[in-house]
Amino acid sequence: MDQVKSQNPQQDKKDAKPTRSGHESVESYQRRWEQLMEDTNKQLQKIREEEARKSNQTSGR
Repeated sequence: MDQVKSQNPQQDKKDAKPTRSGHESVESYQRRWEQLMEDTNKQLQKIREEEARKSNQTSGR
């Protein structure tokens, strides 16, 4: 019985915090993650375009 009692609180703790922060839903976390990835992709695209422009200017001279 002691073993059963010691396992139950651990399960309760897991059930008490189903989300990462305890307050944020999975859906809102996924939306924030998708927005972060989209912003990162935009920044990478800008960097690639700038590098391509620099490369074209250098090769054109």
